[in-house]
Amino acid sequence: MSMTSMHCSLVAAMMPLTEAWVTRAAGAGCTNWNEIKIDFSTREPDSATCGNLCASTEGCLGFAYGGNAASCVSENERKCWLWKGMCITATNECYDEFTSEQADYRWECHKDYECQWSAFEAGVDYSELDSSMYVVQGEGAGPMIYDESHNCQACKEMCDPSAACIGVECFGGYCSSWKPGTCSPTHSTWADGSGLTTCFKVPLTISGDPIVNINGFKVKFDLPVGESSLMWQDDALEIYAKADVVTPNNKNQWFSDIILATNGRKAAHIQRKVIALTSKEQVGTLNTLSLTIFDEINHEVAATGPGSYHIGNGTAVISVSRDGAKVGPLSREVVAVSSKSISFSVASEKAKKFANDAKKALKYVHLDINLHKMDEKYVKAGIFAELWGLIPMSEKTANTIRSIKA
Repeated sequence: MSMTSMHCSLVAAMMPLTEAWVTRAAGAGCTNWNEIKIDFSTREPDSATCGNLCASTEGCLGFAYGGNAASCVSENERKCWLWKGMCITATNECYDEFTSEQADYRWECHKDYECQWSAFEAGVDYSELDSSMYVVQGEGAGPMIYDESHNCQACKEMCDPSAACIGVECFGGYCSSWKPGTCSPTHSTWADGSGLTTCFKVPLTISGDPIVNINGFKVKFDLPVGESSLMWQDDALEIYAKADVVTPNNKNQWFSDIILATNGRKAAHIQRKVIALTSKEQVGTLNTLSLTIFDEINHEVAATGPGSYHIGNGTAVISVSRDGAKVGPLSREVVAVSSKSISFSVASEKAKKFANDAKKALKYVHLDINLHKMDEKYVKAGIFAELWGLIPMSEKTANTIRSIKA
């Protein structure tokens, strides 16, 4: 048995046969279907039966059920595909994607920030997603969606069911949608939105423990203390992590450093900062983490506030913003990294397991990582890619897995 199938078997053992399923994305398929499929499709009378088949199949993490749209050919009718890995969704009106009822993302909102519409194409990048998602009562500025009966919370709730919506822009009764690959905190037009709030779906992926959330299953793994572990490698970028925040009994471990390298050279270093209940906001520096950029001759530049940096002759863009949250008494900074193959964000977080002890929660302040995109076309190595099934899992990585819980 391969390490990848061994890992899937562990996940399957945690899945009850009475698994409840919800629609992850209506009118969507998986671009990586051929890599994550379990054998061939079958024909089932309804999606519930397909779900039962998935729940009783070793290694099944989700499924697709087809033939719902009138325009679909009969070949797709009642087809049931079972998935053994994470589905990378794309529009396909002939199928609906299903996952367990636990949401695999959270909302992250940025008050007073927006992307400039002029940089995007109306009806392609931002527009009404589908008639079942929005009840359009009137047209706002440009082709954006406007509905006076909804606030920002309702705007997010309307976006929730659709994989074609990755974010919203809202203010009072104003509600607009962003499609995948468009607006993000790393986009060149990201700027002060004069009262607007922009929110994005952020996958519940890497927390600081280190814990990975994969399709509703929490996979806890260990990293060697005092060492840099390779998390991602493609032809231009390498990402390493250190997990040196550890409790004295060694039972709890959190991320402390994220290091980026391009062309074999250290290009950026994100580090946790020590924070106490008495810490004060400092001007001219980042308060809740540090970001150091290294140029081609190894000169160091420390980030002093919100802004953008290019590394590796354009290999990746690193952006710093403040999201309005607090870490203890300090305003939290978020560092977003985007390249052609991977995008993720890093922010400081208190140790939530010590929520009843504010001093202790800050003592173990650490880095949380949210992965937004991983493109399997480019990946060569790394723990992130192995845990997501983009590449085969090594015995070394499999041995780092401490527990899998639903």
